[in-house]
Amino acid sequence: MIFDMNRQITLFIFSLINGMAVGVLYDFYRVIRGFEEPGKIITAIQDMLFWILTGILIFILMMYTNYAYMSFNVFLYNGLGLLLYFKLISRRAILVCDRVIEFVVTLTRIVFNWLFYPLRIIFHKLRKKA
Repeated sequence: MIFDMNRQITLFIFSLINGMAVGVLYDFYRVIRGFEEPGKIITAIQDMLFWILTGILIFILMMYTNYAYMSFNVFLYNGLGLLLYFKLISRRAILVCDRVIEFVVTLTRIVFNWLFYPLRIIFHKLRKKA
């Protein structure tokens, strides 16, 4: 299929973005999976689900941007976007993701303690009387 120059530039840019989106999803998956060490079977199932969902997302993005036109160039540009993401952004993204998750966990713990503090006082006073 022959595209005009504007369409080829759009294909290049969105293919790079698709590759970077895969990198973002992979880093997010890596951070989530870092919390626990499941067995080999669970890990294999998680990996397959990740790549199936990533493939569906990439296909949807490609349908939206270029009618799912697949050629060697598209795969090359996706790989280039993934490589650029891992070389330039990945470390910082993982740090940010770790800090955001740490903040959410800390905030949840604080809110949980704050909400249940009156119940703890009541149980403590009931235990003292008994």
